[in-house]
Amino acid sequence: MKKITALALASIMGLTMAACGGKSDVLTPTETEAGTAAETVAETVAETEGEDEALEDVAGAWIGVQVSMSGATMEASEFGGDVALVLQEDGTGYMIFPGQAMDKFTWKTNDTGVLIGEGGIYYECPIEDGQLILEVTEDGNTARVVYEKGELSDLSDEVVEAIENDDTTTEIGYYDKEYETGDYESSNISAIESGDAVVLEGADGKVTGLIADNELVKIELTDTYHSDEYEAWVLQIKAENKTDEVLSVMVSDSAVNGVMSPVGFGVELEPGESLEDIGGWMDYELEAYGISEVTDVELEVVVMNTDYDFVYQGTVKAYPNGEANATIATREDKDTDQLLYEDDYVKVLATEKGSSDYYDNYVQLYVVNKTDKSIYVGGEDVLVNGKDMDPYWGEDLAAGKAVYSYMYWFDDELQEQGIESIDSLELKLEVFDNVNFDTLVKTDALTIDAASLPEGEAQ
Repeated sequence: MKKITALALASIMGLTMAACGGKSDVLTPTETEAGTAAETVAETVAETEGEDEALEDVAGAWIGVQVSMSGATMEASEFGGDVALVLQEDGTGYMIFPGQAMDKFTWKTNDTGVLIGEGGIYYECPIEDGQLILEVTEDGNTARVVYEKGELSDLSDEVVEAIENDDTTTEIGYYDKEYETGDYESSNISAIESGDAVVLEGADGKVTGLIADNELVKIELTDTYHSDEYEAWVLQIKAENKTDEVLSVMVSDSAVNGVMSPVGFGVELEPGESLEDIGGWMDYELEAYGISEVTDVELEVVVMNTDYDFVYQGTVKAYPNGEANATIATREDKDTDQLLYEDDYVKVLATEKGSSDYYDNYVQLYVVNKTDKSIYVGGEDVLVNGKDMDPYWGEDLAAGKAVYSYMYWFDDELQEQGIESIDSLELKLEVFDNVNFDTLVKTDALTIDAASLPEGEAQ
């Protein structure tokens, strides 16, 4: 449960960084590299000096006192370690959660507090009555953390020192040490091991059956069908909360015919409540994946309490026409594809570029996980037309699965750098084992001739 708690908090904090899909109205200075951040901070502090006593000593450690998300609020101390922002005097900083730190960001002051950010997007954090408030809304969900000036624990000091020395953080905190304070099991309920994957077989395009039935929840796949009204292939799931606490039941990862694609299912259940809801895939998504008939469905189902602990996690494999008739979607390479990288672990193709209402400016990558384990694929040191422009990109892939992935940038970010179109890309590819966090791949700079990619239209 300790690792799971840390990862749950990481997902909350991740809303504020490159994993976030939302725009900010606050724009970065023209130069955002870490090397120029100190000058920017110094200039801004000079401009605002004397305007507000709360800004006089901003640099240092800000310790989280309260964390809120999706209407639920808890004390930050319940996570069993520091939830903190470290604002260093050189204009860089770290976001700390118990035993680990997110990637380094840059920061500066403004007339109400501070701006923190990464990759061309800054978030405004007001300072009020000695409290720094970080609040971000993503897809209708609001994450809010309240910090107060304080001292880091010895463990968090070790984390920052390790990051500064380019050491791995996976040997610190949850992985080697026990915290002296903190209650990891603040909920009244304990985690239930999921065991082997549940296999459900159907016929004639329909499959139903029991996903989980334990002292916490009962979860059933009650129907599968094509909806002409929604123009989608639909999964109908019923969930019952057997406890006296509020629980959330959701599908955290999903794949259709071997292609990773979100199914969009999640319900919050009051004690004793039972709800039935739907998720699924739109017809245009399936068409883009080359899928004419859904024959193979894999779902990672999780149950989370209000402390953000995952108390149940299980996998279900459903075969609407029976397992013997399951098919895996494969993509034929095209002459216009550009092979970015391939080895025994992954294959990464650049397939198209374009723009959409959601992605603004994107390059589509087709990524295949060749391993029998869950992996994360991402990139660092990304250059667009020779300019440092970190994208919104990173993918978790289940064993043996593929994904159509979008590396994207917002219009205002590119305009700030004088970029009218994405013509060239350079990045260093990284692949990590999601179970033990081993580095599987770390490349030198790879290039994509984006100007020659065909134009697409992301849905």
